[in-house]
Amino acid sequence: MTRHPASPRRRHPQLLLAKGFHLWQFTAPMRLRLTTPAVLLLALATPAGTVAVAQEKKPAATKPAAPAKKPAAAKTKPAAPPAPATSPTSPPPAAGNPAAAAADANRSKALVRAISTQEKSEKAGEVFRQFMEGSAEERSQLVADAAKNSAEALAYFTDSPNRDFKPLSIQILGTVTSPSSPDRVFFPYFVATDKNPLGFVTVVVETAQGFRVDWASFKRGHDQKLEAFLSEKKPGTSMSALLGISRAHIFGDEGPSGGEAKFHAFTVEMPPPPLTADPPKAYIEKDSETGQLLASKLGWTRGHLCWLTITWEGSTTPLLKIKAYQPYAK
Repeated sequence: MTRHPASPRRRHPQLLLAKGFHLWQFTAPMRLRLTTPAVLLLALATPAGTVAVAQEKKPAATKPAAPAKKPAAAKTKPAAPPAPATSPTSPPPAAGNPAAAAADANRSKALVRAISTQEKSEKAGEVFRQFMEGSAEERSQLVADAAKNSAEALAYFTDSPNRDFKPLSIQILGTVTSPSSPDRVFFPYFVATDKNPLGFVTVVVETAQGFRVDWASFKRGHDQKLEAFLSEKKPGTSMSALLGISRAHIFGDEGPSGGEAKFHAFTVEMPPPPLTADPPKAYIEKDSETGQLLASKLGWTRGHLCWLTITWEGSTTPLLKIKAYQPYAK
């Protein structure tokens, strides 16, 4: 994927790498050498106990025979018991250690999955580059569910005020795994354009036709001014946006009255905030249906990519409240 000039307010993608998202795995850029996975896969696939084939040695140089000595009395030892016979179908010794065998199998699967994900990431990046740099017609053919969205995408890139844009910054944020199909992955991107220089999150999804751009996430994100909404904190204003969130604590009196006894708190990790700002926090009542659902989806060490409807409430110190929730990956 080609690199574009960074926007004036660059983000910190490395800050996101510290968190593994629920349905989400952040991946640092990978530089895999071909020999490394091959060697590791061979090592993991080789059963324990396999006997190495010995190489034939060359005969050593002969020396003159030493003078004969009087033979010493032979010492006899009891014969060793014969080794137990093994059949060709006997399992290798590693089979006697189920935990070690399972660990080897898991390592092998993880390595294969990592290589596959890297290859998919490169393909997704190429499709997204074509989408960002293509004509209106080319872009309309690279959206997911083309039969449903292609005509709308073509009209958008032909007639809308934001049709003629130039990319300023493109950053891949990691991978999202579908819980219903672990081999299916999504790739979220943070994108800034000259029409939306503060940026938004969109997703490249894996489909039967190959990788395609999620049209809803691109159109809504490109047309919205999410960062202005988050920074201006106007009471009574609402927005529905694609966000990456993680669990957070409520310290002191920073949150709503009742604190952690009554509310869950979530940090908005994506889009990443400007370098000079802390990520905003959003709150929801613990006893609400949406609050209970969110708490069941997110652990303390993981995060979540989802659609959220958020609202600023309060006049003196406006707080960000979560009103509706829908997971992204299903």
